Amino acid sequence: MHAPLTKIEAASLAVAECRRLLADAHRALAEPCTVQEAKRTRDMVRALQICAREAKNTELIDLSGEIRRRWERRTGELLKVMDKAKGARGNPNGRGARIVQSPEDTAQQPSTLKELGITKTQSSRWQKLANLAPSAFETYVTDAKNRAEKGTTAALRAAVRDKHYWLTPPDLMAELQLEFDFDFDPCPYPRPKGFDGLKEEWGRSSYVNPIFGNGNGPTAWAHKAIKENKKGKTVVMVWPLDRWVLALLEAGAKIRNLGNVKWRAVEDGTPGTGNGRYTAAFILKPPKTKS
Repeated sequence: MHAPLTKIEAASLAVAECRRLLADAHRALAEPCTVQEAKRTRDMVRALQICAREAKNTELIDLSGEIRRRWERRTGELLKVMDKAKGARGNPNGRGARIVQSPEDTAQQPSTLKELGITKTQSSRWQKLANLAPSAFETYVTDAKNRAEKGTTAALRAAVRDKHYWLTPPDLMAELQLEFDFDFDPCPYPRPKGFDGLKEEWGRSSYVNPIFGNGNGPTAWAHKAIKENKKGKTVVMVWPLDRWVLALLEAGAKIRNLGNVKWRAVEDGTPGTGNGRYTAAFILKPPKTKS
């Protein structure tokens, strides 16, 4: 019998399943489908985006938002070519006779927007997305993502102002202290008045559990850590990562910076504008065999 999953393990499994579903949805964009199928996929991705927001997983929020917009455009393309739902045909017996439909007509008749679960507003907006040139649509996707990131960043800064500090567990701190013999903490608690760890000279060995404020995020702390390390100092900077990243690193993966990749649209190969975030390649080579 397996031991019950911890909350962290359960959350990690949920994140992995969400990524799998989003990857499937992204691949399906290149496959033929009906309006009904496109709408169902869009709704599924939208549900995953809501879950990502509740979990405060910014990576999945961004990914699901982008894939949702691509499925809305795809649905708009299908709506543009879908036959308008036809009314019932008149009874051939003459004027005033009741309207009838044969079972064959009913079965072949295209669904109405109401039957598809699509509002007129959605239909109009999604068809406008379908009318955009590929390059214009990629710009729209990037702009929408940037607007969402600014909103998330603002919310994070507000939360940081309102919440207390999160301190390193004593047992973990003792373990790291024994190994690295820290003599400086640029992120102390309580923080002395006027103290700014980004401006201070760090010690011989520094433990960095980054704090936020004044617009400084992890990038500023990373740059400072690199600068201090170049002076011959030891720096241990902690930062939460997804388990799949750690799994690759522990397996010996080498990381290569590919830059701001301009991915190609699946429809026509048009290059995108980039998303403002750099892409990493995780390289796993076969282990060397002893001769």
